[in-house]
Amino acid sequence: MAAPSPSVLCEQCSTPLAPNFFLRGCLHCQIFGGIDDGDHQSSGSRVYQNYEIVTREDGALWELGRGAMGITYKAQDKTLLIPVALKVIHARFSSHAAVRARFLQEARAAARLQHPNVAGVYHFGTIVTPDNSDLIPVNEGDCFYAMEFVEGETLEARLREASPLPAKLVLAIGEQIAHALAAAEKRGLVHCDLKPSNVMLVRDGNDGLGEDLLKVIDFGVARAVSDAVGQAELVNTTSAGQTSFGGTPSFASPEQLSGEALDVRSDIFSLGVTLWVCLTGELPFHGRTPDAISQRHRSGELPVHQLDTVSCPAALRDLLIAMLAFDRERRPVSGVELIRRFLACSNGKEETSDRVLADNREAFQYFRSAQDAVHSSAPTKQRYEDAIRLLEQAIALAPDFTQAHAMLAEMHALMHRHSYDRFPSRAESVRLAAETALRLSPTSGEGRRARGHYHYHIRNDYPQARQDFSEALRVLPKDADSLLGLGLVACRDNQWEEAVEFFREAAELHPYRPEYVNQWWRTLEAMRRYSEARRVLDQMIGRHPENLRLRLHRAYLDYSETEDLQHLQAFLDSVPPGYDPDGPSPSSVGGSLATRTI
Repeated sequence: MAAPSPSVLCEQCSTPLAPNFFLRGCLHCQIFGGIDDGDHQSSGSRVYQNYEIVTREDGALWELGRGAMGITYKAQDKTLLIPVALKVIHARFSSHAAVRARFLQEARAAARLQHPNVAGVYHFGTIVTPDNSDLIPVNEGDCFYAMEFVEGETLEARLREASPLPAKLVLAIGEQIAHALAAAEKRGLVHCDLKPSNVMLVRDGNDGLGEDLLKVIDFGVARAVSDAVGQAELVNTTSAGQTSFGGTPSFASPEQLSGEALDVRSDIFSLGVTLWVCLTGELPFHGRTPDAISQRHRSGELPVHQLDTVSCPAALRDLLIAMLAFDRERRPVSGVELIRRFLACSNGKEETSDRVLADNREAFQYFRSAQDAVHSSAPTKQRYEDAIRLLEQAIALAPDFTQAHAMLAEMHALMHRHSYDRFPSRAESVRLAAETALRLSPTSGEGRRARGHYHYHIRNDYPQARQDFSEALRVLPKDADSLLGLGLVACRDNQWEEAVEFFREAAELHPYRPEYVNQWWRTLEAMRRYSEARRVLDQMIGRHPENLRLRLHRAYLDYSETEDLQHLQAFLDSVPPGYDPDGPSPSSVGGSLATRTI
């Protein structure tokens, strides 16, 4: 009699799953609400050292999720009185001394992984749990992790509500997770279980993701079990006598399914599957069993026709195919390389130096932090100064980092433009940084754009600035900063319709970047196209409802059209005392707004 074929199991109830399980879920759980078998139960304790599991109104323990490795609960740190996510490892793993030691090793490595796109690990511990009947310890104790509690929803939950996702959003998701993988790779960590349910969306986003909105959870947990117990320990036995892979093989890499040694390229494959599902709503490798999925891997046949039915840019299509290569040598070689590929997809260009990405990751991180400093919200003097400091640190580590010199020129130019510092030394800093960028890479679009900022902001040479920005745009066809520069020049030339189109295109490329959107609505306001200006500004307020500065702009926009000073004053009176939009106090802001004429 032939041996029973292994099947993919539901992580919650251990029922064999159909091939289309991912988006449709487990039928058994949908009908019966899930089954709590003994193997999935913790000891019943609510207190794990300094952490106490929170209960719901009905007295049930507050579960956040279940997986092959354990159950995650919402808990509270009894000392600090803050919420944490408490993952209690299943007894079939924690009963092994070698596994507990491996969990501790992985927890220490994960705790050192501090990154905005990774949920932090606070604590690892074990407790000895007595039997409630006679208070005699019945096992060596439950292993548990205390991790950062992330408010939001999983990517899996989002996909169940709104699948497939638009390509721009998929690119944003991919880039942020790539940053998490690059940071983990630097610490020698491999996730081993990357999938939509292990990605948290920190806050809701309607049509895009800004910075720091994603967090990868559960770093180290799957790797600890895999390394300490071995692949055989991850195989369960069902009541029917079938063997099954106790994880999510549809997201596992070929080398993971075959039990080989793993590195970041395994996680890159799993991310490729995740993004494919985000983009198409379908799994690229179907199969009822791990063996069947492995055979699909080996065939090298991807259902690329699925990408033809969605708006998938060619660069993203090529990247997904590379990430899902059966031979790991054909995938992106590192997390940093993957970041570079995502940036190329997002911007239609190679935005950062290959040499810096490959040889000096610290310099690259400073560069990205500088971008975050000025792009995360409305730029201010402090954010420009922070960006300049970070760029100078990047350049100190990598003196031939062309993009860092170019961005440094732009930051100095914007300090000059906004009158934060108009001393000659600031103008000279713009010139030197732009010249350095062009000397390092005479044909680079970033260098030409930096030279455009010098001619526009410092020399007031608008024809030359237009030529510089146009040359930059030819090299970087979807560069929003070059479009912004061309829009500013068009305003100087009284070409208002042209300016609006440049600003609109820049804002649509980056709808969460306030500098582009602000130029768009302000130009519409100057043209007295108030209804269009309100629509643009209201969309921005919808993305940042907590931003009082944007609502202040909205109140003044209404005043510009209606000249209703009472309405404007009523809003200004509601501004909290001491509010500082960017230097002046609320009263001085109100005075300047109320007395300004059209």
